Parts: sequence; structure tokens; C-alpha cells
Amino acid sequence: MKKYFLFIILFSSEVVFGCLNYSVIGTDIHGKKISTEYSLRHNNAFYITEIDVENYRRMASDDLKEYEKTKDIDRYLDYATSLVYLGKYDKAIKIFKEIELKNADKYEVFSNLGTAYELSGDNENALKYISKALAINKESHHGSEWIHIKILEYKLGRITLENLLGSNFGNNEIPETKLSDEELDKFVEDLSYQLSERTQFVKPTNEIVGKLYFELGNALALHSNSDVENTLEAYEFAKKYGYSNKLLEKRFTYFQNLVKQNPDSGKKIEGTDSVKVEKILNENKNVTVTASKSTSCSYWIIGGIAVLLSFILIFYLKKNKK
Repeated sequence: MKKYFLFIILFSSEVVFGCLNYSVIGTDIHGKKISTEYSLRHNNAFYITEIDVENYRRMASDDLKEYEKTKDIDRYLDYATSLVYLGKYDKAIKIFKEIELKNADKYEVFSNLGTAYELSGDNENALKYISKALAINKESHHGSEWIHIKILEYKLGRITLENLLGSNFGNNEIPETKLSDEELDKFVEDLSYQLSERTQFVKPTNEIVGKLYFELGNALALHSNSDVENTLEAYEFAKKYGYSNKLLEKRFTYFQNLVKQNPDSGKKIEGTDSVKVEKILNENKNVTVTASKSTSCSYWIIGGIAVLLSFILIFYLKKNKK
């Protein structure tokens, strides 16, 4: 039963990553070395999957045959869902509407119908049915469908791109938030799930997806179990999807410079070798001092260049007066 888009895939990937018992040395927002969990460093949002057309054709054929034989409405729903993956939106919508007449409280019908409408370009109906699905089951798609609602509201011109998720991570080099650790964790989970689904259908460039990746990067920067290497990966996806923003560039450059100061960035350590992890992390002072000196040095270089340019300008003006 295809009640959830990608549920099996997402669950399987979590199990696989959870079984890989080792840590990765990363960098925090202050330039210090930290140990992060492998599973979080390999966020589902960073694995863009392609739709297996042949597989969905086979499933569609099997489900239709089974429905015609048994009249099992769930198999008919599965058939229509496969049609969505195959790009046959109008046909899928017709079947979903047919099922809706018999199953007015089945949230999967509304959820998939809303998705089909969106992919066909009918955002008004998409919002109508996604909202219905959410009203029936708030935990639809692991409770992340509020993001889908926001996306449709933006497409309909009701909110701006910059206020897409209603999140505020400040305007400084280091993101800021008033979200609690629990809220931030949920924010990351919801965004990751929605991105893993949406990127199957939406390929670069797309400013909405780019904005989502930017917000994911901001949240990961502040996440207690993440690092700026993870943030940089999210920012790179934001750029890949065509999101252009001065704040993105400022944060990307800042975090990139911090990572360059960490020679152990990306080093994998077996989970049982806590001694080795501690030994690496105890070098934090050197990393912080180096990053600090580098910043100070940069200011001196910039200041020196400014003074030199001033002298050259003065000399040039005096020469012209003569």
C-alpha cells in the first residue's frame, strides 16, 4: 500500500545509517572541533532520488489488475498514486476524485490528490486538498505537511519567499533562533522529509526548494548534533537550486573559512574509539586561536590595503592639481 510517499525508503535509510557505528569530526559555529553522529551528517534531504519509471509502471499494472479482480479500493488508490509518479496527473486526479466520493474521510486520497493538483499546476485545489488531509491527520507525512501548506500559500501569492516558513534565523554570519532544541530538531526533521519528497519531482533550478535548503542549513548550524560541514552541504544545495541571497553567501563564506581551519574535518572515527575522538577534540584551543589569528590578520591586511589606496589617491590628486 502506497499510503505514504517514500515512507519505506526513508525508514530503510534511517535504519541503515543508524547501524553505522562511527562518529565524524566536524566543526561548530565557533570554529571548534566536535564529534557528530554519522546519521545526521548524511541527512535524507541530501540524497536526491530519481523516479524509477519502470518500477512504477509495473506496480500500476499490477494494482489495476488486482483492483479489477477484487474491487479493493486500496489497490485502486495505489494505482492512481503510481500514475502521479508516472506524470499522468489528470488521469490520477480523476481516479482520486472517484475514490473521494466513496471514502470522504480517507486522508491518503486528499493528500495524494493535493499533490497531483500541484504537479498539474492547479495550486488552488492543491491547497484545498492538502489542507483537508492535514485536518484529518495532523501526522500526515510525519507531521511535516505544514511546510507543504506554506509552499502552496507562497505559490498563490499569500506569503513572500523570504517569509516562506515563518522562521527567523537573523541576519548575522552565524544564524540565530528562538526555537528550543526540541523545536529545532522537529524543524530539521520536517524540512528533511519534505525535501526528500519534493526533490523527486522538482529538479534544479527552483527557488522554493533553494529557499528550503537555505533554511535547513541555518537550522543545522544551530542543531546540537550537527556541524557546519552539514550546513555547508545544505547551502550548496540551496545554490544548486538557484537560491541567490547575500546572507547565504556571507554565511557560506564564514563557515567555509572555519572548516578550512580544521585539518580533521570529515575524519571518521569508529564509535568505540572514544579515546581517539577525545584526543582530537582536545586540540580545540589551537583551532580557535588559529581561526582568531586568521581573522585578526585579515583585518590588518584589509586595513593596510585601505591606507595604501588612500596614499595613492592623495598622490594622484596632488599630481593632477599641478
